[in-house]
Amino acid sequence: MNVRPLAVLLAAATLAACRHARPEADPLAQLPATIESTRAALRIPGLSVAIVRDGEIVLARGFGMADPAKNVAAGPETLYPIGSITKTFTATLMQQLAEEGRLDLDAEVRGFVDWEVAPGIRIRHVLSHTSEGVPGTRFSYSSRFNWLDNVVEAATKESFRTLMTTHVLERVQLRDTLLGEEHEGYAESLPALAAPHRLDGKDVVRSRYPPMAFHSSSGISSTVTDLARYSIALDEGRLLSPAALERVWTPVTAPNGNAFPYGAGWFSQTVAGERVVWHTSWWPDAYSGLLVKVPSRRLALVLLANSDTLVSPQRGSSNVLLYPIANAFLHAMLGGEQPFRGTALVAQSLIATANGDTARRDALLSEAMACCAGDLAGIGDDDRLRLFAASDDPAVRALAVEAGQRLATAFPENLGIQFDVALLRGRVRPSMRINGDDAQGAVAALDQIAASTQAKPKWMDAWSHYLVAEHIAATEPERAKLLANRALATGVDTDGLRRRVEELLQKLP
Repeated sequence: MNVRPLAVLLAAATLAACRHARPEADPLAQLPATIESTRAALRIPGLSVAIVRDGEIVLARGFGMADPAKNVAAGPETLYPIGSITKTFTATLMQQLAEEGRLDLDAEVRGFVDWEVAPGIRIRHVLSHTSEGVPGTRFSYSSRFNWLDNVVEAATKESFRTLMTTHVLERVQLRDTLLGEEHEGYAESLPALAAPHRLDGKDVVRSRYPPMAFHSSSGISSTVTDLARYSIALDEGRLLSPAALERVWTPVTAPNGNAFPYGAGWFSQTVAGERVVWHTSWWPDAYSGLLVKVPSRRLALVLLANSDTLVSPQRGSSNVLLYPIANAFLHAMLGGEQPFRGTALVAQSLIATANGDTARRDALLSEAMACCAGDLAGIGDDDRLRLFAASDDPAVRALAVEAGQRLATAFPENLGIQFDVALLRGRVRPSMRINGDDAQGAVAALDQIAASTQAKPKWMDAWSHYLVAEHIAATEPERAKLLANRALATGVDTDGLRRRVEELLQKLP
């Protein structure tokens, strides 16, 4: 394994510069302590990390336990399902096929699949998560990415699994990276696989393995050292040409010229003047991960964990600085004397939220607003709406309200945005009932969503009906009963919805 410890590299650099000079402090020296404190705060049983600097793996180690029940420690060769980090592999393969002339990324998806797809949705829209609504006009992280293995197989007449093996895994000798299978007992057959865990109240308990089948959006299992080698291979041009990497890592732009937070299979943003590309992995109640790269500096951070809390507090955030360990890593390498203090405080507030400490959450968010408005400007409206809406601090909530209003105005046809804004107006979270001064506005908005003939997820339909029913139960019991039964008929049971509906129906005359 090509791993050179930080201390060795530091010593070599010092001797080369001046044998008598005092060695400069390594900017990454404090990162292991940050990783361990974050792991403990998020109650992650086991976490593995690898760091790449100047094309070398300078740190590879584990923290905590890969399998506490068997007393197996996490290490650099511990195997984890990497979830959506698989999307970066798919993007790499598809760019290779495009350069070979075997795949046209501008072709419409409906020509490659046997289910109905709206006209105008092109392969590049799915690859960049811009296929929802009017294609190319809005970024919306979508499960449609899972269409792409079907597209590849239809275009090439070859197995997606075979192409991934020959074009990526074998080309850079990723021997510890596996393409998953869906048969019973597959996960149990992998002795190096970390055991999945979830939070049960304040306890961390063993959980079930997630689906392991290999598709374009997930299904690869790997180690932090293999993902570090993958990162190095990208930087060295062994997988894609410089032109192809530029296409993959450049954020897609909207028709109005605004940049989305995503390129092709990678999130992409500018931090301290440098392009940072990255992706998360989130298997609820099982695993999580984070791959962060600074291509111009040949830097990379790889994190894999055997619970979902490494990334679940961020709720799909598209700003890498809101992930505490990534924030610390990028500050150490890019931040100089001025830390990314505002986003670091928000990142810590998300840990407090995950631990149910709402007072600390609001104190940290208030401090971030007071000290670091410029730093917070980089948090997009989608993230503001998701992350600040539950705050009890009026000034913090105002950030979410303003963001929601901008989004609702810009995308009036997007029911997902309208639903989130309705929850915000009605102060629905965390009690999951309509409250606040604008309750009637929230009821009207949810009524409109429920009545809309536009296609929408069942969970949105169910919660819209239930929330209105619960709010009007005392004044309009007959209508409340009708709406509650409609919610029940959807079969949705997220966040205990069925129990809530049944309890409401028992109270109604």
